[in-house]
Amino acid sequence: PPPPTHPPPHTPPTLNFISTKSLSKVDGHGFTVLFADDIVQFFTCNSIKSCRQRIQKKITALDAWSRKWWVKFAPSKCNILRVNDNGASSGNEVRFQLYGENIPDVKSTLILGMVFDGSNSFKANTSKIIDTCRSRLNILKVISRRRYNTNIETRVRLYTSLIRSIIDYSAITHPFLSESNALALERLQRAAMKIILRLPIWYSSDCLQQLHHLPTIVDRMRNIADSYLESSLINGNPLVLELITQFDAYMNIKRVETRSILSDLSEKVLSLRSACAS
Repeated sequence: PPPPTHPPPHTPPTLNFISTKSLSKVDGHGFTVLFADDIVQFFTCNSIKSCRQRIQKKITALDAWSRKWWVKFAPSKCNILRVNDNGASSGNEVRFQLYGENIPDVKSTLILGMVFDGSNSFKANTSKIIDTCRSRLNILKVISRRRYNTNIETRVRLYTSLIRSIIDYSAITHPFLSESNALALERLQRAAMKIILRLPIWYSSDCLQQLHHLPTIVDRMRNIADSYLESSLINGNPLVLELITQFDAYMNIKRVETRSILSDLSEKVLSLRSACAS
């Protein structure tokens, strides 16, 4: 039957599950991954023209899907992020449309809790992390007051669970971090450790490193990324194995230096990767 003029304001959980599963089968090309209630669809194209046509085809299919399930989208709240090496716009991009309305282009967008930008610098994502963590430093300051009689171990655990966990979530971005962004994150950890150890803000950073045994932020990010890849290779994660195969094929063709978590691996992960390739 034709959809009503005004679709229901809330989709029931069961209907939401069924409709989400049907959306993931809109196109048989590429592959689709469900992250809780979020859908991400990946595909590759041989040219910019075919990519544009394919994206518009998927948007048109989304239009038909939304009418079938009585779910109305707002084109003005959707966005298109175009990614290239320098983040510059060519000025002649094709506009994509949903319900006959143009979908706006953006310079950055939030996907699964991370801010992606057009140049893959993750500068906006780093700024978001720093702003979030700085607001949580105030909680650490309160808990670290002497009248609460908390020990250092408790304060470190509070820091790792409340503040560093925010940084850990973006661990895969470490190959893309500029020196200034990496230093900004490291300064954040130093500020937290001065609060934990009840040291003045002017205390030397070199001396501070000797008083605690936490790894630097970049080393921590690299260890988390390596750990994820290691467990994925051991367990035969099909998405990661396919990603490695495509990355190796790309590197064999381009033979250029590429920033990626796959180009900065530990010896253990490299050996596992070689074993899987063979």
